[in-house]
Amino acid sequence: MVTQCAVRAVSANVAAATRALRVGIIGVGMMGAVHVERVAGRTVGAELVAVSDPAPDRAAACASRYPGVRPIGDPLELIGDPEVDAVIIASPAIAHKEQIRACLDVGKPTLCESR
Repeated sequence: MVTQCAVRAVSANVAAATRALRVGIIGVGMMGAVHVERVAGRTVGAELVAVSDPAPDRAAACASRYPGVRPIGDPLELIGDPEVDAVIIASPAIAHKEQIRACLDVGKPTLCESR
């Protein structure tokens, strides 16, 4: 007997396989900007949907260059956003531990840029 939970899990996986991976990026300065450009313009099967940065003006400016990308002030809000499937962390190193743990807590695939 197939449980309702298993059916939901399979349905979610099928839906995810038929659409782009929705990526959020935390930190859009230096290396983060490289990740933004690559995800938004050069990565087949991925869609940049949200950005966050310690400098809100920088996040807003970055988002404005890519249609449909939302600036999110709080990186933990980006991580918890149900419209974000995976997270790239390119924030200052001091914030990595908290942000990585938050990604693990919600089960999101994560790439963390580190020096």
